[in-house]
Amino acid sequence: MACHVKRNVSGGPSYAFVSDSNSVDTAIVYVHGFLGHAQSTWEQLQYYVDRLDNEPFRDVDLFFYDYPAEDNFVHLSVPSLRAFLNQIFPLPPPELLEVHFRDLDWRLTDDPEVITLREHRPYSRLVLVGHSLGAVVIRRLIADEALTAHANRTTPSGLEAERLLDSELVLMAPAHLGFQPTGRTALFQILPFSAFVLRSAFLFRAFSDLQQGCHFLTQLQRETERMAGCFPKSPAFQPRILWGDTEGIVTVGRFDSDSPNAMRYAEGKDHVTVCKLTRAYLTPAEIVLRRDLAHGA
Repeated sequence: MACHVKRNVSGGPSYAFVSDSNSVDTAIVYVHGFLGHAQSTWEQLQYYVDRLDNEPFRDVDLFFYDYPAEDNFVHLSVPSLRAFLNQIFPLPPPELLEVHFRDLDWRLTDDPEVITLREHRPYSRLVLVGHSLGAVVIRRLIADEALTAHANRTTPSGLEAERLLDSELVLMAPAHLGFQPTGRTALFQILPFSAFVLRSAFLFRAFSDLQQGCHFLTQLQRETERMAGCFPKSPAFQPRILWGDTEGIVTVGRFDSDSPNAMRYAEGKDHVTVCKLTRAYLTPAEIVLRRDLAHGA
């Protein structure tokens, strides 16, 4: 039976669940949205990762990326995500696979100082999962990488940029068409009132990139659709998109280059709950893993 061990990534707030299976070939990176968190946005995935039948996450390392989404314009968040991905993909840092016994509550006198979870090998598959604003950051990153690759296809830098274009995208309640509350209380479904007041000085930065028809989103859609035509076989331009059927925070829809068949709707889920795994709701894992987990909890 495989086991995932929680590991900090470079001493920051981001962390990983690292598998001890020697057949690991996939890195899944989760990117939260506005006022989201690397822990709470994706609950209860961390609990269920080793508790699903048939161990669907056995050969997967899960990375939960944390960043000040609400404090920055998207173009400032993109380089930070790129740096994080370069740090872990395609070859994760070797220390990520090492567990020190001093970090555990028990130890035998003849135990080694460090154990290695598995062999140190590169990943062959990268999946980028974004919720709300996190999905926008991911789409901007992919568009930027494609523009670089298209302009420099004959140079090493262009070939390196194409590496991220081979990643798979899963977008949950993406804000890529803009912020559009559809009810009087919609905003307060995702923003605790105290946090809304205390952080009001920063809201302009976050929401200025999410206004319907704004330059940023219009440019993102235009460039994404153009690059999808330039890289028709790129998985990064064939996202899988998940919506809750009670979405009331952002505009529901897709870019013209996204396949209608990639759209999926979760019954009874809203902007917040659409990405939260439960015993009765396995869709957030199914859409990432591309497999049916109907009997998996």
